[in-house]
Amino acid sequence: MEELLFISLKAAVSAGKAVLDVYNSKEFSVKEKEDKSPLTEADLRSQKVILSFLSKTNFPVLSEEGKNVPYFERKGWKRFWLVDPLDGTKEFIKRNGEFTVNIALIEDDIPVLGVVYAPAIGELYFALRGLGAYKLESSEVSEIEKKDIDLKTILDSSQLLPLSLSNQGEVTVVASRSHMSKETEEFIKKLSIIFKEFTFDDEQLFHLRDNTFAVLLSGYNPINFRNRIKKLDQEISLK
Repeated sequence: MEELLFISLKAAVSAGKAVLDVYNSKEFSVKEKEDKSPLTEADLRSQKVILSFLSKTNFPVLSEEGKNVPYFERKGWKRFWLVDPLDGTKEFIKRNGEFTVNIALIEDDIPVLGVVYAPAIGELYFALRGLGAYKLESSEVSEIEKKDIDLKTILDSSQLLPLSLSNQGEVTVVASRSHMSKETEEFIKKLSIIFKEFTFDDEQLFHLRDNTFAVLLSGYNPINFRNRIKKLDQEISLK
């Protein structure tokens, strides 16, 4: 499993580099997919790089930008890679740096390995079942591209997560800048009335790349919601 983590780390960092090549160019084309969501050259370049690494493992890949694999075919997969080559395409287009490369290994319907890389910021988050979760700062991420690097060296340079558990009694809202709605804003107002220790500092949260995984790994205890306002409303018995 550690070898699979090593491969996925290499894949994420290399894909991030490909994404930044497009991001730092003067202009890039944006297409529209069938579901009306945007698609850029960076999505496709990242996808190609990631597949070049994961193909070595002989496990199937289910990707945001890959071919549509019929359910009858993938329902029997016991172990497969789940990939989003560019999570936050809208943020990428806005050039605000809040996008990530996501790679996960799923085993018997449970994620056992995960990598989240924010290339514009240089922050890398990764976790492996039985090994723990880690964060690697931008100054160390480039080392992963070296041929003589090994997993032990990467781990020695990384921070074990969570970084802090001091705020576990607080409630922190994590909401997407690109999916904010009036309904969401009203829900946040209700939470601020109920909970004494309440935080909704968009500058602070979005500094964590608007990525829920990164926020969770960094030690926050968030309520995360998107299109689930009514369900959460019932769960915490708001009246």
